[in-house]
Amino acid sequence: MAIKITLGNSKGGVGKTTTTCLLAISLAKHFNQRVLVVDFDAQADATDFLMRTFQVNKDLTNHLSIFDAIKSPKRSQEAVLVLDDNLHLLPSGEELSGLDLLLLEKGVFGKFEAGLYLDLVIQQIEHEYDFILFDVPPTSNIQNINAIVASDYYIGVMMTQAKSYRQMAGFLKESEKTAASARESKYGYEGAELLGILMYLENKKSNIDFTVISAALETYGDAILYSRVYERERVKRYDLIPPNPNKFDQHDKKIFAMYDSLAHEILMRVGKVSATEPKLRIQQLLDLAADSLNRDEYNTLAAAFDAAQFYRDDATEARDFTAAQLATVLRDIFENAPAQKRRTYIHRILDWLQTDEDLKSLQHVFA
Repeated sequence: MAIKITLGNSKGGVGKTTTTCLLAISLAKHFNQRVLVVDFDAQADATDFLMRTFQVNKDLTNHLSIFDAIKSPKRSQEAVLVLDDNLHLLPSGEELSGLDLLLLEKGVFGKFEAGLYLDLVIQQIEHEYDFILFDVPPTSNIQNINAIVASDYYIGVMMTQAKSYRQMAGFLKESEKTAASARESKYGYEGAELLGILMYLENKKSNIDFTVISAALETYGDAILYSRVYERERVKRYDLIPPNPNKFDQHDKKIFAMYDSLAHEILMRVGKVSATEPKLRIQQLLDLAADSLNRDEYNTLAAAFDAAQFYRDDATEARDFTAAQLATVLRDIFENAPAQKRRTYIHRILDWLQTDEDLKSLQHVFA
């Protein structure tokens, strides 16, 4: 059975749809997971993004949508659009705005049963997937209720803005309320659980971002995912020129390093990957230097970075650098280093790890 996850926030413009789509690509292309994205927003932004990304030039006028599947669940499979071997889409459209009226006509509007219709669709097709990701509108409405009822987990996506932080509380409260209603219903639901809160950083050096991050950590503690997503011009560019999922350039690889780390953490949190397995972020730190290191040297550095919790983006942020920046510095240190000097270099790095100094101080050691 698929693991079903809703990604949401009660505020728009927090990177929710982008995160859903890029996370889906990461899970499908880099972790060999069979993924279905369900676009449950009448704006259909996820549908547009994924169809352009996978160059699906199909007129959806006569193709069944999620709204059609809700009206006739047994036709749900017909509505699924194949994007790639491991990634499928259940598309949306403006007709989904008529969901409230449909439920009113069925006599269930305002009742708990109004929240069951998406799950009736998912029950027809979930056996074919490892993950199903729901993209929902940034409002507390019947789409959100249906998504939470159909989900096993939900993830709050919070941009480092004061309003996004405040709205997160509302999203979590409404999601737990819906999950509790599902558990208490006569239909045998276990109720969705909070999987984590993803921090979407606009500017890691901004005082406002730092304040919001600090407040979020104090309020939500371990619920904050250690993987972070940073706003990048490259991601904004995807609205014009989407990535080629079959041939990433160096800029795309940097973007997907963030989403791969997020995907790996999710796989750990849902139990599909052992929590004792080395964190993907540690591999990413050493990726550019790996060819210059022997196995013992690589393992020594990996263990040291793991002990320093450098798989946590907040741990590197506290020292004023990102994982990508550290990876580049490590590449420069070891790229042309003579074998007889590598051990000395590693000891210098280990000494640096015992301090709270930034990346420039490490570079200065090797200047």
